[in-house]
Amino acid sequence: MTVRVTHSIEEMEAAQDKLFNQGLLSSLNLYSTSIDVINNKIVFSMPDSSEAEAKPEIEKLIDPSLIVYDIQKLSEKPDVVGSIAKIDNESHRILAGGDPQTRACPLDLRNER
Repeated sequence: MTVRVTHSIEEMEAAQDKLFNQGLLSSLNLYSTSIDVINNKIVFSMPDSSEAEAKPEIEKLIDPSLIVYDIQKLSEKPDVVGSIAKIDNESHRILAGGDPQTRACPLDLRNER
């Protein structure tokens, strides 16, 4: 079966690399970026407090037709509270430990850059 896509994975990775090469992932306070191969888009996750500044900067470097934003509202009552207990570079996971009455929560970062 042949699937036709608008943008190749190489094209999307190159667009993503533009942000990394300029150090914008941290300076724009982005949580993550990933490639959605099903929808043929680059997904940028960020807190709502970064949206106004980050979107124009991202769109200067990357064609907006390639982009999907995942804007996450900041809350006074976060879903996960804790601290990083362990970083496993081999499996690309972070183990976050929280309240002793809650279990550690592994965050899967395999599809994140």
